[in-house]
Amino acid sequence: MWVITFGMLVIGISPTQAEDSGWTAWLRYGRHMTLVNAAGETLQEVELPLDIRYAHTLLSVSPDGKTAAFQVWEGSTGQAESLLFYDLQQQAVISNYPLPDGTIIQTVLRQNLFSENLAAYGFVTPEHGWRLIVLDIQTGEIAAEIDSLTVQDGIPREQHVPVVRAFSDNKLWFSLLNLGADRCGGMDGVAFMWNITTKEVQPTIAYRSERPTIFQPTGEVVFSLCDPDDPAYGGVYAYDPINQSQSLIYRPAGQYTPYFVQNGERILLRHFEDQMRDWVLLERSGENIGQWQPPSQIVWDAIAGTAEGFLYTTQFVSADHEVLLNVPALLEVNTRDGLDAGRTVWHLSIAEYQERSGGDAPLEIAWVDDPAPLGPFIPWGQLDEPIYAPTITAPAVDIQPTALPTPEPIFHVGMTVTVQTTEGEILNLRAEPTRESEILIYLEDDLTLILLEGPVEAEGFTWWRVRTPDGLEGWAVENNGELQTLVPNDEE
Repeated sequence: MWVITFGMLVIGISPTQAEDSGWTAWLRYGRHMTLVNAAGETLQEVELPLDIRYAHTLLSVSPDGKTAAFQVWEGSTGQAESLLFYDLQQQAVISNYPLPDGTIIQTVLRQNLFSENLAAYGFVTPEHGWRLIVLDIQTGEIAAEIDSLTVQDGIPREQHVPVVRAFSDNKLWFSLLNLGADRCGGMDGVAFMWNITTKEVQPTIAYRSERPTIFQPTGEVVFSLCDPDDPAYGGVYAYDPINQSQSLIYRPAGQYTPYFVQNGERILLRHFEDQMRDWVLLERSGENIGQWQPPSQIVWDAIAGTAEGFLYTTQFVSADHEVLLNVPALLEVNTRDGLDAGRTVWHLSIAEYQERSGGDAPLEIAWVDDPAPLGPFIPWGQLDEPIYAPTITAPAVDIQPTALPTPEPIFHVGMTVTVQTTEGEILNLRAEPTRESEILIYLEDDLTLILLEGPVEAEGFTWWRVRTPDGLEGWAVENNGELQTLVPNDEE
């Protein structure tokens, strides 16, 4: 229960508090940032060294929580100034990249810009149209760049804004959002993957909306798209990077913004236009397992998942949606126990909060790290046939092969193999040797299997019928195109 009396905020705390889940989180309010943990302890305070004449927006915090990227502009004119990288541990500016005159500042926040010592950024200028750059964080120098004038045909050039979605292994995924579009609220766009080493730009079926949610450990994406012929009729989709497929998991009326919660096991949805109506909690299967009514209006970019549920912050608004008060409190909901207002983890007095923030800025959750182990995950729901990313076929080459002796096969029926995955990925066990077949379970790394039948060549993959230690039988691919997913057992 929330009570405001004469400028004082009283926050009720549940007597049965959730166990410490082990997470840490960076909070930002105005020019101040605070690092807190699940016990409500303050681990670090940072006062950003930004001149009061300049406004700034936090774009991203690096995966290790040590570096923050800000876009800075002059407060009075709105003129873009720079892209600033700041060391949160040392509390020092690392580098400051000046933006060209006339730069149009991004309107979409909370991007994933960092990849080791590099960071990516997208913007629009009068000379080049949309532009993507990759910067060396330490020097502020450009390591790679593309723009609307140099990309190949088939990629939108005008009236689109580039938004960085993910960046790893020299591959950068980005959306081109048509923010001037009238249909579907202008949310729908197109997305691409740019290989900064080979310079190739290829379309992707992920990241095609303004505010997708990305589960970093697995690379899965959930987003909302509307029907262009009926903007009031929406759909929530999940992108599986292992199968490179997009599935419709939930079909509500209208558009929703999704958030991964409970260690990626569930999805929380808020209505895009009216976040005061009940929120929806979904299983990965698409099953609606509960409605949630927050105690006040949620700060839209202050929702973050934890192992047990999610964190959020709120603000009080008037009937016409004018912000009356930003609440200086961080709350956590344990979705394993149900949906309620949650417990207060951290809070400040209103006077101290406004002094630190330099006014009455909203409390943002900039970064969360939770070391809890992942999964197991249930398969994504499929209300329609999944959409698969196009397969790139190598050009035919007329070369006469040289006859070579036939080697002994590496795999054979009856042998024991071990599942091999990387970075938290999983291998699907399917009912039939096709990517369109039902997923029976997810096979985790180091699981031992017995080969029962195969090989079967289908859809560019080699399939084997296998049996798990629990006796479940199904089909799995020998290699997913990038990794040998089944390897001979060392004892063979």
